Amino acid sequence: MAGYITGEGEISRSAFGVSAGETLAFPLAMRMGKEEIPTFLAHVEEDDESNIGVKWLSYYRVIIYEDRFYFSKYRQKDFDNQVVMKGMRADIENDELVVTFVWHNSQAHRKGVQVGDKIGAVNGQVVANLPFLEQVKLKEAINTASKIRVAIHRLGNDIELTDEVLLTF
Repeated sequence: MAGYITGEGEISRSAFGVSAGETLAFPLAMRMGKEEIPTFLAHVEEDDESNIGVKWLSYYRVIIYEDRFYFSKYRQKDFDNQVVMKGMRADIENDELVVTFVWHNSQAHRKGVQVGDKIGAVNGQVVANLPFLEQVKLKEAINTASKIRVAIHRLGNDIELTDEVLLTF
């Protein structure tokens, strides 16, 4: 298995809008003096933004005084050493459940799922005309259940997706 995984689609949403494109996720080990931060998964987008700073902040307080930086250990935290998922994420767009992200070489990718695909049903539950909160439950099932069956309109059939290890570090 490669030391990193790549994917494409919607990477994140914030008050500033949607960040979309290709991303790379890889294990990163960091040291600061004698202190070692356990290896964690870092995401780097094509525009060079990353989540690396967020991981640092879960370990260290940063104090800026005049022209110097000081770091003090904040808390101990262990990170998972595997990326386990079905290889896709979905979200609700215009009252439809839509694939928003696909990891390359994942089960979803190998079965033909693409960003923008519309999902007609999840585990036999038809998405059309469902109240918003019911659509949210289906979205959560796609993103969190270990096994699902989804009907992708473009593919014209149901596909079964189960969690798989995409990366171990």
